[in-house]
Amino acid sequence: MTRLSISTMALAIVLQAGAGAQEPGGAATLNRSIEKLQAGAAAVPPGLPIGNRLRPAVQWLANHRADTNIGDVSAEYTRSLDRAADLLRSALAAPNPDAKTIEDVTADLEAKVEHCRKTGVGMGGQVNLVVNTVRAGTTVRDWNVRALLKFYEHVKGAEPRAFLRASSPTAMLLEPGRYWVWALDPGTGRVGQRVLVSVTGQKELLLDLPVP
Repeated sequence: MTRLSISTMALAIVLQAGAGAQEPGGAATLNRSIEKLQAGAAAVPPGLPIGNRLRPAVQWLANHRADTNIGDVSAEYTRSLDRAADLLRSALAAPNPDAKTIEDVTADLEAKVEHCRKTGVGMGGQVNLVVNTVRAGTTVRDWNVRALLKFYEHVKGAEPRAFLRASSPTAMLLEPGRYWVWALDPGTGRVGQRVLVSVTGQKELLLDLPVP
């Protein structure tokens, strides 16, 4: 915490909580998602090197179900696992497996595993992503910030999540993973560049997001 006061951050967190915290996903639903992921990982052909990363990541999550506090697992976290499993199934069903989709799913699962290892949780958890929109090193205010899990690029109809207040700063609790983060100016419609951010490994992450 070097650029934000405690009171500002408290306000950001309160605003996030006031919009409605996500409900826990439930142990049964989480187990079904993990089992779907295991089936998808097992179906990766031996000739695809990505399987050497995908299978250990899925197995790590499966092995740590007993260590998981289900209260730490949001519905969105479980939903992302479920979507990852569905994408694996469809990518592997093609005559030529969709390597890009499999890579993005794998990298997201690896990010989730990294978060669990670094923070000492079984599965789940959230990171408070604090965003400042900047231009040439100067804070720019009143931009709307969006975040989208990178592998959701492959999910038809997937919508980005909107931060609850305009910048700067603005903050949102996100499940661990790899996200595209960008900003848009509601007055002019200008859109800033998308930045790929690994939201993992700590309780809070500060991001200076460039805008045009």
